[in-house]
This record gives sequence, structure tokens and C-alpha cells, in this order.
Amino acid sequence: MKFFEKLPPKQEKEVCIDCDKKNQKDLPSVSTSGEGMPCELTYTFVSKCMSKYAGQVAPCAEEWDAFR
Repeated sequence: MKFFEKLPPKQEKEVCIDCDKKNQKDLPSVSTSGEGMPCELTYTFVSKCMSKYAGQVAPCAEEWDAFR
């Protein structure tokens, strides 16, 4: 007598909801951080902190939060 493995049910194709153009939002014309400062300026603080702490994120949590 031969034993056969039961095959898993056929998976449905995944659909990317955010990829649909009607669900996408326009990007703001001016990029600002969560603090309202230009992103470039806020990211400068993040970059300096990350360099100071050799790429460690935890010591730079406040800078990252301000950037968001």
C-alpha cells in the first residue's frame, strides 16, 4: 500500500492594497519632520548622533522620534 502526502490547500494570490493608485496619497510639497522642521535639518541631528554612537539606535531615540 502506498502512502501519499496530503498537499496544503492552494494559496490565494496576495494583493497589495497600498499599490492601488486610488489608495495612494500625494506626497507633501514641503517635507517636514514631526517637529515641523525641514527633514534635512532634523536628519542632520540623527546622522550626527548615529555617527557619535557608532550606528547604535537606542542612544539616538529622541533624535529619531523628532525626525518622524
